[in-house]
Amino acid sequence: MKQNFKKVGFIRFFITLCKVHEKFLLWLMFHSLIVFNCFFGYSF
Repeated sequence: MKQNFKKVGFIRFFITLCKVHEKFLLWLMFHSLIVFNCFFGYSF
């Protein structure tokens, strides 16, 4: 019983981590795109 609870907790933690990571990646991509556009906008 205790072992099963640990497993469920780990799976929930993993799913939450994936969701947070996905949002963070999207945020990172969005910001790098803005920086990229600004950099090349001023370059050319």
